[in-house]
Amino acid sequence: MIVLCAGALKAGSTWYLRLADALLVDQGCRPCAEAAARRPGRWVVEPTECRVGLLRVHRAAALLPDVLARRGVALKTHAGPTPAVGVLRRLGLRTVSVWRDPREIAPSLLRQAQGRPGSLPGVGDLDQATDLVLARAPEWLAWRQDPRTLRVDYADLVRDPVGEVVRLGHHVGRPLSSPDAARVVASVEAESRQDWDRTKRSSLLAGDAAAPSEAEVVRCEQRLAPLVAAMGYA
Repeated sequence: MIVLCAGALKAGSTWYLRLADALLVDQGCRPCAEAAARRPGRWVVEPTECRVGLLRVHRAAALLPDVLARRGVALKTHAGPTPAVGVLRRLGLRTVSVWRDPREIAPSLLRQAQGRPGSLPGVGDLDQATDLVLARAPEWLAWRQDPRTLRVDYADLVRDPVGEVVRLGHHVGRPLSSPDAARVVASVEAESRQDWDRTKRSSLLAGDAAAPSEAEVVRCEQRLAPLVAAMGYA
């Protein structure tokens, strides 16, 4: 089985990948990092996150030994679906779409660009961060609109990670109880849980020298309004 966490940028997909990986490990599978280490450079763009680019058949073929041995593998991607997804579903691919309010994604991207220079080329202000969200949104929406893909909202993941792990277990055909799901969540938190942003609106605080102006924030929200409405966040 392959569990693909197809997430929007800054929507908690890395956290969700760790939860999916921990669920599979709890069910007797090997950690995704172990699978990546056995096949360096062949299918993983970023081994530490088990992140793949466009999901192509030749990339997934490297996972066949794990699939045939009934060892589950969790991966993540920020890219959109490809025709190969239909083929891979016959091998047990399960997909999850991890989303977040676009009005939270844009300022979060800007914070990353400011805190890690060079990590997001071309993002230097909130307008450019909004450009990136709008440019990538069609890829992310394609996953969300797929009826065979489990939809996960960042706010729900923050509010009830145990409940989301229970949902994931049912989606991948490995149901587990709430106590078992709580154990999975605890294992991720104990290992390396990051300081995930839990605010309703992850805006840059006024007082930060690099914070966008009120006019930039208003312009960002106006440009994102159609996407926000389409996602049901309005």
